[in-house]
Amino acid sequence: MSVKFLVEVSFLLFLISISSGYGQQFKKPNVIIVLSDDQGYGDFSMHGNPILQTPTLDKLAHESIELTDFHVAPLCTPSRGQLMTGLDAYHNKAATVGSASGIVRRDVIMMPEFFKKNGYTTGIFGKWHLGESYPDRPMDKGFDKSIWVKGWGLLSEMEYDNDYYETRYLDSLTTKYSTKYCSNIWFDKAMEWMDESVKNDKPFFTYIALNAPHGPFDSPKQDFDFYKDKVSNEKTASFFGMIKNIDRNMQRLEDWMEANGLKENTILLYITDNGTAQGEEVFNADMRGKKTSLYEGGHRVTCFIRWPNGNLIGPLKIDTPTQIQDILPTLIELANLKQEQQIFDGVSLSPLLYSKSKFEDRMFVVQYGEIPAKKYESCVVYGHWRLVGEEELYNIKTDPSQTNNVANSNPKIVSEMKNHYENWWSELELDRKELVPLIVGSDQKNPVILNSSNWLDSPVNTQWKVAMGGD
Repeated sequence: MSVKFLVEVSFLLFLISISSGYGQQFKKPNVIIVLSDDQGYGDFSMHGNPILQTPTLDKLAHESIELTDFHVAPLCTPSRGQLMTGLDAYHNKAATVGSASGIVRRDVIMMPEFFKKNGYTTGIFGKWHLGESYPDRPMDKGFDKSIWVKGWGLLSEMEYDNDYYETRYLDSLTTKYSTKYCSNIWFDKAMEWMDESVKNDKPFFTYIALNAPHGPFDSPKQDFDFYKDKVSNEKTASFFGMIKNIDRNMQRLEDWMEANGLKENTILLYITDNGTAQGEEVFNADMRGKKTSLYEGGHRVTCFIRWPNGNLIGPLKIDTPTQIQDILPTLIELANLKQEQQIFDGVSLSPLLYSKSKFEDRMFVVQYGEIPAKKYESCVVYGHWRLVGEEELYNIKTDPSQTNNVANSNPKIVSEMKNHYENWWSELELDRKELVPLIVGSDQKNPVILNSSNWLDSPVNTQWKVAMGGD
């Protein structure tokens, strides 16, 4: 038997192995991030909620690595900016909602750009909330497909006449009209687009950025009816109904992945962007605070990571403190993306995901708000310690509800955490007053529509009052 024949046979067997699925390990993993809006840690049945039912999300959690001490900003814009950049809110400049502080620095490379430069096709479906004008729109930041709405979501300043049920949205720059509930649209369009990626044998990065269950609380009737007699507040019933709709859409996504043979080699993350906006009336997982709060209930949320083909250590729960800024550097390592020259505030979680290694001495800062930043309007996270502001220290291991300030009895811990904060603040001090200016009059976007969220002084947050006929 000739050497040439052996080589040809070996090569043929190699090709057969790829076509039969054994070569899946050589393929780039697809990546899907689902980010819900205002769903807190307690807004899952698996975390002990006595009323809310989230069977699909519970199943996903049991199949995933669940980061049980995962932190975001207590508000949507800074969390979304931190996810997309791996940088703290005040470092990337998208620090709050409104107050002219919702745009990321233009020298920062954002998550979809990393994927696009590494051969992925990229798509966003839903809420962007990091800029409505050139060069800050999703299609300016690396997304090949942009199905999106402006502002913080439906009935916001930029979408004051939009509707949860017959949602108007943008396909890049083209206005489209639907007859569907908003969350259903985002999942529908994402799966339609991913179908094309599969047909073209192209790895995809998909960002399903929900505007639910953010208020105004308006769920599909069938989901509202399911909860209306189980809680005393109609807003809470609708809030839970919106989560029920998300859970059902997650099952549709799971079914789609199974039908296309994509579950095994897809990195799927489910994250929420801040603490609950309504569910604390029923259950808050023994946490103090909610959305906007610097106590635990404002910024400790859920993060599930599943990748069956990735040889991760899970499924299991990991209680090491982590943050949303860690997701980008983690995905760069998991997907083996070529690294750009960019320094992150977050760190890759690969040591945790592959071997459950600890980050023993890690500290990080949770801070968001108007620019310029105000010193010590913050929370420092260090293991089971939380330094809230300058004088409040809590041990959430023994006091999860943060009712007992133990700063006086732990002066060394306070000093270490304040030293970390002072170093963090000193890096911020140099440019903490600088805003990212809007570009008005460019060929790419003319005219530019300004609204009250762009005002710096005496900002006005109309929320949905205009649409609902309020003051």
